[in-house]
Amino acid sequence: MASKTQKKSTKVAPQSLASPSLKQTLMANASAITPHHPGLLSSTQQPEENDVVWLLKAEMDASRQQLADIIKQEMVTFRAEIKQDLEALRQDTKAEITSLKTEFRAEMASMRSTQTETATAVREIEGALNRHDSSITDMESVILELKREIRKLKDRNDDLENRSRRQNLRIIGIPEGAENGSPTAFMASFFTEVLGEEIASPLVLDRAHRTLAAKPKPGDRPRPMIVRLHYYSDKEKILQLSRNNGELKFREARIHIFPDMSAELSRRRAAFNPVKAKLRQAGIKYGMFHPADLRVTCDGISHSFKEPADVEDFLARRNRPSSKA
Repeated sequence: MASKTQKKSTKVAPQSLASPSLKQTLMANASAITPHHPGLLSSTQQPEENDVVWLLKAEMDASRQQLADIIKQEMVTFRAEIKQDLEALRQDTKAEITSLKTEFRAEMASMRSTQTETATAVREIEGALNRHDSSITDMESVILELKREIRKLKDRNDDLENRSRRQNLRIIGIPEGAENGSPTAFMASFFTEVLGEEIASPLVLDRAHRTLAAKPKPGDRPRPMIVRLHYYSDKEKILQLSRNNGELKFREARIHIFPDMSAELSRRRAAFNPVKAKLRQAGIKYGMFHPADLRVTCDGISHSFKEPADVEDFLARRNRPSSKA
C-alpha cells in the first residue's frame, strides 16, 4: 500500500512542489538523510525536485526490500510447512504400505496354506481315482464274465424248462368249464373226439390243468389247457395230426394245439411271425426247429436263421435285382 501511495504522490508532485508544507516535509526528510548521505546535498542545501524523486525512489526501494523480506520469510515458512506435510504424508504412506504388506503377507500365507491343502487333496483324489479306475476296469471284466455266465445259466435254465415241457401240449379254445372239474379225465378222451380214431382213447396222461390265471368272465377268452402226456410219441402224433387236419373244432369252438414251451422261448419264436408271413407271401418253404431256429428252403438250398433280422436281410438280398457286368 505504501508503494502505491508513493507512486500516486510521484504523479502529483510536479503540481504541488510549490506547496510550503511539502517543501518543509522534504527538507525534514533530507535533513534526516543527509547525515547518512553527506554527498546528497553537496550542490545545494535546499531540496529540489530531483531530491523529491530520489526520496521517493528510496522509499520505493525500502518498501520493495521490505516486501521481498516478507515474501522470503513467507516462502521459508511455506516451505517448512510443505516439508512438514510431506514428511507426515510420507510417514502415513509408509505406515499404510507397511500395513498393506502385513495384510498381503498374511493373505499370501493363507493362500499358500490353502494351495498346499488343495494340492494334497488333489493328489489324494488322483490316487483314489487311479485306484477306482483300476477297480472299475477289474469290475468291468468281472461283470462281463458274470454276464456271460448269467447268459449261459439263463439259456441252460430255459433249456431245462423246455425239456421238462417236452411232453406237454397247450390247447387253446376249449370252452371254460367243459372239463367239469376233471381236466385229466376230460383231456384223455378229448383228442380222440377232435382228431379221430387214430388217437387211442383214453390216452395215458400224467396230468392236465388250466393255466394259472384268474377265471375269465362269461364271454371272455377261455384259459389255455396244459396237458402232459405220458408218452412223447403220443404228443408227436397229436401235433402231426393237428397240422394235417387243418382247422380243428370242439363243440363248435375253434381249437389250436401247440407244443408247450417257456415264456422266453415263446417270445423268441413269436419274433419270427412277421418274417414268416413274408416267406409265405413269397412262396418260400420254412420250418421252426427247436429251440428257435427258422430253417428256410429256397432254390433247393436250406438256410438256418436264429434272428428275425437275418431273415429280413436274406429276403432283401434275394429280392435285390442282380447287376449286369
